[in-house]
Amino acid sequence: MTNKSSTLLLIVLLAVAASSCSTLDIKEIKSLDRIAFEPLRLDPSLEPNNLRIDAHRQTTTTYANNTTQTSPVPNDPLGFDLGNGLFYDLNENFSLRVDNLLDFAGADYYSLKNIKNPQANQGIRTYTFENDTLFRANSENRRSRYLHHLAGPSDSVSYMNGNNLKYVIVRHDSSLACRNKRKVKKEIINLGDGRFLLQSGRRQFDFAQNSNGINLRSHYLVELADANRVMNVYRFNLNGRKKILFSMIRNRNTLYVFNKNYRGSKIVFENQGLSVFGNKNLAEKFELSLTEGQYDQNLVP
Repeated sequence: MTNKSSTLLLIVLLAVAASSCSTLDIKEIKSLDRIAFEPLRLDPSLEPNNLRIDAHRQTTTTYANNTTQTSPVPNDPLGFDLGNGLFYDLNENFSLRVDNLLDFAGADYYSLKNIKNPQANQGIRTYTFENDTLFRANSENRRSRYLHHLAGPSDSVSYMNGNNLKYVIVRHDSSLACRNKRKVKKEIINLGDGRFLLQSGRRQFDFAQNSNGINLRSHYLVELADANRVMNVYRFNLNGRKKILFSMIRNRNTLYVFNKNYRGSKIVFENQGLSVFGNKNLAEKFELSLTEGQYDQNLVP
């Protein structure tokens, strides 16, 4: 074998090795002792704290000075719970809600530590919710920073930053709306029989659940397969054909979210916590405490 051939072979082997390292463990996924998911649901919901694990994030691309920049689309607080922790927001981002995975949604108090660099125990943020107020500390030794507080009755909750209104969430028997001081910005209206209408300005979008799954704006389809042991999310192309966007499978303590190339996340359930692997690398951790503490009233403007 010539030196040139040896070099080419080495490049190919390195490329294959790099590719395998950038995916989840395919053998582990295929041999997983899967359990069935709970039934799908299409429930209008609110996730205001950005405590999410991305399953599929929309992006925008801008061009300036002969360069291309891609940025993630911001999370919208309003959306739909689809079941099994999966959340679809009105900016069409899919994510796993940490409060649903760890079963503390609606808790009057919680403290959630998010470690962004677990191997070095760095990038620690601790979110504390107490007395309808959310705080965040950017390290274990720093004082908590006030983020927002809730005000008003349960059917019309204002999310406030000091004296500044962020938005108001208005709940009725047949609708869930987000408004500012002047007008309703977005409203999800229950039409009955598993159908919902999103009114966003002058635009309207349909959502529906039936025996075939959940249709989201005719852009996405969510369905269960393989005796409910696989949860698939499809995207419709311009011809109306569906293509797999990502799939979810799980056993009793592990949840996988991956695309057709087996790239994605592995979420391991621990004692009141989660370890999140981005492909094969430990990416972040969440540690939950429900033991009530005492926040500093002076932090609230």
